[in-house]
Amino acid sequence: MVAYDVLRNVGERLYGKPNDYSTVQRLPFGLYLKYQGDPAGFRNEFNALQMVRRHTSIPVPKPLDVVVKKSKSDGPFSSQAYLLITRLPGVPLSRYQDVLSDRDCEHIAAQLRDYVAQLRDIPRPTSADPDLPICDTLGAACRDPRIR
Repeated sequence: MVAYDVLRNVGERLYGKPNDYSTVQRLPFGLYLKYQGDPAGFRNEFNALQMVRRHTSIPVPKPLDVVVKKSKSDGPFSSQAYLLITRLPGVPLSRYQDVLSDRDCEHIAAQLRDYVAQLRDIPRPTSADPDLPICDTLGAACRDPRIR
């Protein structure tokens, strides 16, 4: 945890702080650090990235580490968690949307259709509860942070 705190501070100095709503910090060496998230959510995201890398050809960041530190207090912020991932090469599509031709847009749409088809073909986790028709990558019930 101390090493990730130091890396986060280094990333802030080199690349600036993320905006007020972001909990992702760019780091040196082509890395990104996610923080202030739900530990269970970070574990699920780590596993989801591994599953997508294992079962598809979709370019996704490589998950490197997930670390959770519990505090002594109980409450919504009783844990501190970090998720370390790699950076993907490239630039955001939004930078070029004004110069894309119709043919480029068709190619992108076909690529996205292929990605969705690959995601749908990922096998269900063997640890999944049979009573849950839809589950997360760890076999537990899906959760939506917008719904309490």
